[in-house]
Amino acid sequence: MNLRSIPYVRLIIPLMMGILWYEWYPPNLYFGGISLMLMGAMVLFFARRRYAYQFRWWFGSCLFVFMVLAGLMRKAGHDERNHPKHFAALLEQVSSGFICGEVIDAPSRGKSLKIPVAVTALVDSNGRSFACNGHVLLFLRVDSTPAVVRYGDRIIVRTAIQPCTGPLNPDAFDYRNYLHHQNIHFQAFARNEDLQIVSSVGGYGCWRLAFYYRDGLLRKLQHYIPGQDEYGVVAALLVGYKNDLSEDIRTAYAQTGSMHALAISGTHVGILYTGLFLLLGQLPFRGRKGYLLKSLLVVFAIWCFALLTGATASVLRATVMFSFFLAGRAIRREASIWNILASSAFYLLLFNPDFMFDAGWQLSYTAVCGMVFFYPRLYKLTPVLPKFPDHALKMLLVGVAAQLGTLPLSLYYFHQFPCYFWLAGWVVVLGGAAFLWGGFVLVVLDTWIPPAAVWMGKGLYFLVHGMNACIQWIQHLPGSVIDGIWLPNWCAALLMGFVLAVSFLMARQKSGWLWLAILLLTTLLSGLAHRSLTRFRQQEMVIYYLKKGILIDYTKGFSRTSFSCNAPEQQVRFAAQLHRWKTGAREKTRLESHLPSPKDGYNPPFLSLGNQLMLIITDSTVMEPMLPIPVDMILVSQSRKITAEQILERFPCKMVVSTAEINAYQNERWENACVKIGIRFYSIRTQGAWTWKP
Repeated sequence: MNLRSIPYVRLIIPLMMGILWYEWYPPNLYFGGISLMLMGAMVLFFARRRYAYQFRWWFGSCLFVFMVLAGLMRKAGHDERNHPKHFAALLEQVSSGFICGEVIDAPSRGKSLKIPVAVTALVDSNGRSFACNGHVLLFLRVDSTPAVVRYGDRIIVRTAIQPCTGPLNPDAFDYRNYLHHQNIHFQAFARNEDLQIVSSVGGYGCWRLAFYYRDGLLRKLQHYIPGQDEYGVVAALLVGYKNDLSEDIRTAYAQTGSMHALAISGTHVGILYTGLFLLLGQLPFRGRKGYLLKSLLVVFAIWCFALLTGATASVLRATVMFSFFLAGRAIRREASIWNILASSAFYLLLFNPDFMFDAGWQLSYTAVCGMVFFYPRLYKLTPVLPKFPDHALKMLLVGVAAQLGTLPLSLYYFHQFPCYFWLAGWVVVLGGAAFLWGGFVLVVLDTWIPPAAVWMGKGLYFLVHGMNACIQWIQHLPGSVIDGIWLPNWCAALLMGFVLAVSFLMARQKSGWLWLAILLLTTLLSGLAHRSLTRFRQQEMVIYYLKKGILIDYTKGFSRTSFSCNAPEQQVRFAAQLHRWKTGAREKTRLESHLPSPKDGYNPPFLSLGNQLMLIITDSTVMEPMLPIPVDMILVSQSRKITAEQILERFPCKMVVSTAEINAYQNERWENACVKIGIRFYSIRTQGAWTWKP
């Protein structure tokens, strides 16, 4: 492949390097701006001059450095914290009061309503207003009559802004980092009565229209699709609305490698693109003008679809890519698929540099790269088959090629490998095409022939019910998923490098790529072997952050002893699963305690894990006359009936750990009592999980 045919591949690499530079080691922005202008002047100077062949690298080198600096400064300019009027400078002055802002996206519903808000002003307790900008994620407590908040609403809410908190358990999902790459760095909590909607005329008209039609479409689907699971899947397939998906359905699709079907992606845009061209091909559009008109109609339709589904990173990738492809065809220029991919990524990163850190964006591009590169090579290895088996084989090979492209990232992000992804792929691809066009027909019938829409809705219900049953059947096949895979950052990078080296070896067939692939694979396997050997010597105790109950893991080597007390299973998985996978230890012993009520009488339990003797104090604890018993640690869950001084006098210890269940007042009492007698105090409520290593 001639490098001149893929200029955007050569441009996007330094652009991404500049974005990573700012993300990892942000420099002085004044220095970066001056350097960018100087390098831009040098690029213009060399671009307008003729020079000898041996000096041809001057222009390329200057352009490379210019693109690195452009990526750096674009990321810096996108980071709202660098804006001069950001509200962060006012937080000390306005510690509490009101936030005036505008809702910039559709709220998402969970245990609370998450509302992204663009702040326009802060009002302190004395009524003084300060104009500012910035974004806040507002958590609104959902009660029996929640406020109806929509995109574009201008609101006033009484609350205090605070920085987003990091993960409170080891190796847990870092929601703060996720919000950071959404350009949101602060959060606020409020009740329903603290929020007031001032007006509903904010935002952009196209977005308001898109959300209006999306809500209307969801109401139609809910009316015609009776089952909750079936409605949730259809809503996810058609418009990417996943708030109504049950946990069981999410797990089934995730463990069969079909979760991409429930996230609007390039597959859906491709199905829409193909179907629209087939439909428009029946119209009397001929010649170059006819093709141009069809292309404009298709581009308009897929951009409307992108807005309707929320314009996620993966949808934007496919939409921009198809738009560039159609523009090239319209002017009779056939561009390289690699250049189209790189150009779409280039302009999306200029629009939003944080797309580079979006898992959906990364998986979308690596999946397409895998399909473009591996699919034709795999297909050449297969025998010639009749028409219908050949179509099924092509679908299988496309899924395998996409899986090869996304393998390093999928193992890194999801810690599992679905062994029957190829089988589930047939189900979800055919089902996705049927439901995408079936939903379109349902909307048309609802408008013109409502009785027929009822039967169409029943047909979609039975189809999606059957698809869910197939996915759950595949989920429960023996060996359907290999979970517990933990790849550190460096392992994922080495695995990605190995896949790239093998790809270049297949394309170029040069021995250098073979030796590079062997070197990367050897380094990866050596690192994993060393990591496994260090696990033989690992020893630690973790008391996890749980809002309710107690969970303790003691790990020694590859065995784990767990103690739980009144801990909900869902919270246990969320708090501890990722860290347990990282340690690689298998559960050997599980200790469970269900504490009785205080009226039954309850002596405090002693728990010995490793060489640590621990005393657990709850409201059910009954203090009986006894001699002082020294312990290594006291774990306090609740102690409203017994004072801290009484317990510390009866049980001398080296440190006290309080769980997240304990309220702020009791937490402060315990901390003061420990400070008074010189004992170390650790609050899981404020500091996160407690970890002990010898």
